[in-house]
Amino acid sequence: GVQTCALPISAFPQKRMDSTNISRIAGLLDPLWESYQEITNGCRPDLVVVNLGNNDNPETFRLRLNDILNLNAKRKIRTILLLEANSPGAIVAPALSKHGIMKELGTKYDVPVLDLHGFVKEESNKESGFLWWDTVHLTSYGQGLVAKWLAPALTREIRKRY
Repeated sequence: GVQTCALPISAFPQKRMDSTNISRIAGLLDPLWESYQEITNGCRPDLVVVNLGNNDNPETFRLRLNDILNLNAKRKIRTILLLEANSPGAIVAPALSKHGIMKELGTKYDVPVLDLHGFVKEESNKESGFLWWDTVHLTSYGQGLVAKWLAPALTREIRKRY
């Protein structure tokens, strides 16, 4: 379901940030697209971070991600795309094809694309501890490592572009 929480952001002490997570277990973009349209009709987020891609076929993924980016552009909702991470043991070709789609659409809509997959697969990171429960789910250690990278990466993009 939809989860919302308020977060204090130390990088932007004068701002209050609400976070809404509309993901679902093994979520596909078609139902998420429906939820996304409803949520953004009721409120206009300042920023949306999109982190998905493993579960959809490439055609649906391209169509729905384009729909999200097009809607965000029309509504002037800032967007950052995040290339979903996969473990080194995963069959990553399908995910990497969707990373290519994200990069392509990021360029088309002039939206930043952050390479979480590239960060996690760096030798120093993948050898730093027990990162993965399975091929796509990070352990709490892995999530902590990602958070230490992601928070400053998002902060840089927000300050640079927005």
